[in-house]
Amino acid sequence: MSKLIKPVASNASNRDMERLEPSILKVLIDVLRPRLVRIYHLLRDRDGLAVRLGMEGDAGGVRYTAGGAGNPWLSLNTFPEQKALLERNCGGPITSTVVYFVRTMQPIFNGHETIGWVEIDTETPLSLADAKLLAGLLKINAHHLAIVDANQKDPLTGLLHRKAFEEAFHRLGAPIERLLVARRDDDRRQAPADDHTHWFGVVDIEHFKSINDRLGHLDGDEVLILFARTMQATYHATDQLFRFGGEEFAILLRQVCVLDARGEFERLRTRVESLLVPGIGPITVSIGYAMIRIDDSPIAVYRRADEALHYAKQHGRNRTCSYERLLRAGDIRSRPQIKVDAELFERRCNTFVQ
Repeated sequence: MSKLIKPVASNASNRDMERLEPSILKVLIDVLRPRLVRIYHLLRDRDGLAVRLGMEGDAGGVRYTAGGAGNPWLSLNTFPEQKALLERNCGGPITSTVVYFVRTMQPIFNGHETIGWVEIDTETPLSLADAKLLAGLLKINAHHLAIVDANQKDPLTGLLHRKAFEEAFHRLGAPIERLLVARRDDDRRQAPADDHTHWFGVVDIEHFKSINDRLGHLDGDEVLILFARTMQATYHATDQLFRFGGEEFAILLRQVCVLDARGEFERLRTRVESLLVPGIGPITVSIGYAMIRIDDSPIAVYRRADEALHYAKQHGRNRTCSYERLLRAGDIRSRPQIKVDAELFERRCNTFVQ
């Protein structure tokens, strides 16, 4: 048993979650000889819990499932049997008979909540030894995920931190099929409905320093936490949310239609505008965003979004500004694209860390 788990444990020392799950699948396939093994991922979406197939495997090997339109996040309600089993689960494997085979489902934990499940289809029910193997593998996985979670998230807000953005930027998944830099993000005559790309936005809570100065850092922290929760309630499971430091936050939107990009960022601004923070009153944010180009780097897209944010703050605040729109209107000037490394980006972002 220890020999089987050893390669999984060695991969658990690596922060890369994508390397651990294939190892788990390979061990389960080698030992159990199943008809099929699948790993599903579960995320809390603004509309509830969302599910997507992560990977699957059988005697033919492990198969990765790509994101995008071909494998979208679906509501957990579309998996009624699995939803019911998860709701009444007490931590152990759950077995059900499906026509000519037995399906075993085991929830996946990250230390404090369920983040998915493993489905194993076999000819006969798992033996006690097999069930222990499955539990042992997922215990290693839970420990690994807890470490990754702690390393990638801001402890105050629970959002991803800036270093996680660098990693997420380089893992954007499906490549952008064509460069859309010269296209208006709201021009219905030029942008067909199927034009999708990735977007990056920088968000600044306005007059936050005065809140800290007047009421103290504890009240300031409450504002940051409330704002983070508002972000989480606004965006989808596929979107990634970051706190770069202080009152500066960031959003990475994946595969959003060119026509819809502005509305995705504007929705957050208007939702924050309607908040009434106890003891403080209303708060507002300014947002600058930019399209992610094929040849982009983290610092390059950050600079463009930050320039749009700066324009919003200098021209009335409580605004959402697109770098591309400002550029076409002549309100800002294009800067030459320069190659910069992650170290420079880290130094730039460190200026915001409290």
